[in-house]
Amino acid sequence: MPNLSAPQKFLLAIIVQVIIISALFLFNFSIASSGKEIFLRIRPVDPTDPIRGDYIVFSFDISNRGYYGDDSLQEGDDVYVPLCRTSNYDPYWSVCGKIGKTMERTSTDQEVTYIKGKMKLGSIIYGIENYYIPEGTGRDINFWNKEVFAKVKVDSNGNAVLEKVYLDGKPWP
Repeated sequence: MPNLSAPQKFLLAIIVQVIIISALFLFNFSIASSGKEIFLRIRPVDPTDPIRGDYIVFSFDISNRGYYGDDSLQEGDDVYVPLCRTSNYDPYWSVCGKIGKTMERTSTDQEVTYIKGKMKLGSIIYGIENYYIPEGTGRDINFWNKEVFAKVKVDSNGNAVLEKVYLDGKPWP
C-alpha cells in the first residue's frame, strides 16, 4: 500500500469496515431467516448500563454447566448443547443430553437441536445474552413473578440469534 495516497487509504479503510459490518449482518440474517425456531426460559440479570444505553442481560436456564455433569470441559472451550422440546404441549426447549465439544448425533425419539456456546466462568455463554430495548425504558422494567422467555433461531451449525423476548406470553417490549 505504499503507492496509495492518503485519500485512497482512507477510502480503503472505509470499504473494509463496510465489508466486515455487512458480513456480520448477512451472517445473522441467514440464521434468522433459515434457522430453527426454539423458545428458551430466561432470567433477566441487568436492566441498564449508563454507557451502552438500555439493554438487558439474560441468563438462560441452559447456561448452567452444573446441570450436565461433564467435568472434562475447560474454560474457553466451544461446546454444543443438545436441546429438545419439554413436551408436545410446552413450547420451551431444554437440555436433553450431554454437552460436548462436538455435535454427537444419536438416535432418539425426540427432535434434537444443538446450540453452540463457549465455556466461561463455569457457565455456557451463547452470545445472545444481551437484548437492547427502546431508550429510556430500562428503569421501568419489572420481571418479578412473571414468565419470561426468548424466541431464538438456531442454524444447523448451532449458531444462535435472539429474535424476540416474551413476557407472560406477550411480545416485549
